[in-house]
Amino acid sequence: MIWPEGGERRLREIVESRANLIFDAEGVLCSDIDSPEAAPGAAELLAELRSMGKRTFVLTNVTRKSRAEVIEALDALGLGFRPEEVMTAGYLAALYVKSRKPGARCFAISEGGLIEDLISLGLRPVSNRPVDFVVIGSNRKLSYWELNFAMELAIEGVEVVCAGASPIFRGEFMGRRGVFMGEEAFAEAIRHVVGCGITYVGKPHRLIFELAFGQWGVGAGDSAMVGDGLRSDVGGARAVGMPAILITKGEEFRFEELPKEWVPDVAVGSLAEMLEGLRSARS
Repeated sequence: MIWPEGGERRLREIVESRANLIFDAEGVLCSDIDSPEAAPGAAELLAELRSMGKRTFVLTNVTRKSRAEVIEALDALGLGFRPEEVMTAGYLAALYVKSRKPGARCFAISEGGLIEDLISLGLRPVSNRPVDFVVIGSNRKLSYWELNFAMELAIEGVEVVCAGASPIFRGEFMGRRGVFMGEEAFAEAIRHVVGCGITYVGKPHRLIFELAFGQWGVGAGDSAMVGDGLRSDVGGARAVGMPAILITKGEEFRFEELPKEWVPDVAVGSLAEMLEGLRSARS
């Protein structure tokens, strides 16, 4: 079911008026990036949009996998994205750091993907001082000493960059599927203790969109967001002035009770339903 009533027309208006459709990855195009399976209708919807002359992109808060790994995973699902069309929070955070100080020494909280992104842009992951930036990603093996060292560096005035902005995420790790604490939880723990600012390169914050737009050569005025997160995707789109299409995955929402910035322009149950709605509106 498409929300609101008559939403097929609004869906068509958004898609036809925008040159670019930006998709979240996990929970939208695929199940999760740890053991990815393509969402039903994903390949067909993307093909339909491209046949209409639309450009399609991916913008994800994922940091536990490198951008190269995310590109490889999406390619294996047959979704047809070119490498330059896929941007991750880890890669864009590395890009931000590089713009501030090429070759910077970075203490990274990471499972490995974020570290790969830092290295890919000529930055230097380190575990001892001197440190130019603390860069925080998701890490399901995080130790007390890593978090404490990041705190010490923040006290010393080192800028803390959080790659992504997820308080929790779903995935699979060492044979366990479930919900895990995300990078925002670690960053906010440091902020709570130190009182420092955090530079967030993750949805819903503006910076990740601005960096991605710069890489793609597009803008908010000619783009729309397709995602499953009220805060991250809808709120992020609203923050930069983009319309938002919410994928509900069958969950029911009382949109009238939500903060205004979390209310999507259109809500659809799935990508398959979005495709059906587009075709219905065009017939």
